[in-house]
Amino acid sequence: MPLKYLIPILFVCTLCSCKEETPVPEHTPFLYTDSVVDLQGNVYRTVNINGREWMAENLRSTRYNNGDSIEYVEFVSDWDQTDSGALCSYAHHHEAESIYGLMYNFHAVNDPRGIAPPGWHVPSYYEWIGLMAYCGNADAGNRLREFGFKHWLVNNEEATDEYGFAALPGGYRDPYGDFYDMRTNCYFWSSTHYLPSSPGYPHAWYTKITSDLDPTLALPEHEFLDFPYNNGCYIRCVKD
Repeated sequence: MPLKYLIPILFVCTLCSCKEETPVPEHTPFLYTDSVVDLQGNVYRTVNINGREWMAENLRSTRYNNGDSIEYVEFVSDWDQTDSGALCSYAHHHEAESIYGLMYNFHAVNDPRGIAPPGWHVPSYYEWIGLMAYCGNADAGNRLREFGFKHWLVNNEEATDEYGFAALPGGYRDPYGDFYDMRTNCYFWSSTHYLPSSPGYPHAWYTKITSDLDPTLALPEHEFLDFPYNNGCYIRCVKD
């Protein structure tokens, strides 16, 4: 084909390809200025939201505040049967602990020896409700999720992380010891028992933050639900 005909064709193709490109949304990374240190020396970035100071990272302490160890439970049968505090990493990928932190059962949350750094606590169901209300309720998940796709797998286009909370999709461990939802959902314990609960099978409240599965439906990207005590969820602490 003569060059004089080829050049216009190439120009048109270039224009078409440019139109198909998806613009990258502008985002200014949150500037963290505050932190808290637990008794093991783990440092957690913190953020102030509506006058309350929250951890911007998931707890990864392996000890109660009196120095006693929290048992790491690996095997499915042991996780299912334990009636005391236990922790684990997702699918036992220990290299992910620095990113996602550790998962704990509710027995560890509820232990009187304390799991939060001194001067801090595991937020109650009502404190989680207050946080979501301040962040816009239906839009709270967008404002609290980590921005981008570094850890979120899909459907995270509307996340802004404007408060620096950086909610991460670390998944959960069910009461039978199996793991689910890594890179798609966040699960955070509250400190509040769920009532009514079966005496032999008690439950507690947790907060789930998810990606925007269908923006056309305008559904909230968070839920308040209950799990059995032997579920494994992450913990974000709030200052007393």
